[in-house]
Amino acid sequence: MNLFVNETHIFLTSLPEELSEHQYDWAWTHADEPLPYEWLSGKVLLKYPPDALIRELMLGVIEHRYKKLTNLTCLVNGLKNTKKNITKDFKIIKAAGGLVLKEDKILMIYRLKRWDLPKGKLEEGEKRREAAVREVEEECSIRVELVRKLCNTWHHYQIGNNQVLKQTKWYLMQCLDDSQMKPQLEEDIEDIRWMDRTEVEEALKNSYATIKMVIEQYLQA
Repeated sequence: MNLFVNETHIFLTSLPEELSEHQYDWAWTHADEPLPYEWLSGKVLLKYPPDALIRELMLGVIEHRYKKLTNLTCLVNGLKNTKKNITKDFKIIKAAGGLVLKEDKILMIYRLKRWDLPKGKLEEGEKRREAAVREVEEECSIRVELVRKLCNTWHHYQIGNNQVLKQTKWYLMQCLDDSQMKPQLEEDIEDIRWMDRTEVEEALKNSYATIKMVIEQYLQA
C-alpha cells in the first residue's frame, strides 16, 4: 500500500523481500521497545509495528507533527487487515488515471500550479479501467488505448471536517489520436504537454509525491 500524506510516503508491505535496510536512515525492529519519536525524520523502517501505532503516526503526519519524516515503511503481518484498520474512519473515494505515451514521450497536465497526470473519480457503476480511459480522454481531448495496469496509490486530503483517502488505480496507455488535444479548463487544467524524459524530470520538481512514484514505476519497469 502506497499512501501519501502531506507529501510523506507511507508504504505498507507484508513482503520482507521488498525491503532493503540500507535504504533507510534508521530502523525500529523490536516492537516490544518504545519507539523513539524524536528520530522520526528522513526515511524510517518499522518492522511489525502494531496497527494502532501506524495509525497514530499517520494522524501525526496529517497534523504536521512529523514534518521531517519523508518516508515511513512498515513491514506488517497481514496487509489486508492493517489496511482496513488504519483506513476505517476515513471517507474512501475511488479514482483512476493514466500515464499516456506517444512514442517516447509522456503526457503531463498542468493543474493548480503543479504538473500532474490525468485522473478522476469513478462514476456510479463504472469499472476502474473504463474510468481511467474516460478521465484521460475528457481531460485532454485525446483518444487512448489502455495497455496495462501500472500501480495503485492512496493520498489523503481534507474536505471541510471530513478526512478523505483517495484510492487511485493507474494504467499505462498509448495515445491513438491527439489531433484535437486541449486542456479541460473546467477541471482547472491550464496546459498539456508531451514531454521527453529530461522534461519530465524537470516537471517533477513542481509536482506531487504521488505522481513522482507513478512515473518512477513506469521508468523502472
